[in-house]
Amino acid sequence: MTEVSSRTLNACLKDLAERIDEDAEQANLAAWLAFLDDRCADDVFEPPPRVPAPPKVAWPAIAINTAYDDCDAMVLSQFATCSALLADGGSRRLCVRCNYGTGILPSLFGCEMFLMPPETNTLPTARPLGSKDKVAALLDAGVPDIRGGLGRKVFAAAERFGEVFCAYPKLARNIVLYHPDTQGPIDIAEVVWGSDIFYAFYEDAPLLRDLLDLHRFAFIGKGGIPCDDE
Repeated sequence: MTEVSSRTLNACLKDLAERIDEDAEQANLAAWLAFLDDRCADDVFEPPPRVPAPPKVAWPAIAINTAYDDCDAMVLSQFATCSALLADGGSRRLCVRCNYGTGILPSLFGCEMFLMPPETNTLPTARPLGSKDKVAALLDAGVPDIRGGLGRKVFAAAERFGEVFCAYPKLARNIVLYHPDTQGPIDIAEVVWGSDIFYAFYEDAPLLRDLLDLHRFAFIGKGGIPCDDE
């Protein structure tokens, strides 16, 4: 797995910024907001497509395992989805995320990550703790460090996205950084505990309730990353 060079990253980001039509992006956003506000006049919602804008530089193909291990590779792989959308003239919103899969919160609770073989190009998952005793030990340990486990990678990537947006304000105006895949409390509890959690709904309800309460406080969303001059 090869790390992404700053030269490659900047060349691709510059290419992406030059291809964004801000008037078209504002029209696209207005259409989506009208749809969300139930102001869509058509029977079927179809946001305005973009005029295809193919890249003028070669964007490298980045495997998921490479992005998992290298922060700049993660950033570039996400902006590559925006590049592909512009090239195809698609109508979805331009957005990026810290794309580390569904194991983010389970990793905070000590679950071991399972990285898929590189050739599968699939996001990693987490192995459950697998016993009621280990779940009880989590409660004794209290709220975990949100920068533990994959939290460290998530926040590092978010900060790197912030640096990119500060350096490329046109990208900041037109591309949204949205939340990582933190899932929901019940889903996370099942991953952490394992399939025996379904017995716990009947046999260990107080322990399950305490685990869900712990999950509620496990991940605090971080605000925007300010530029150095703010």
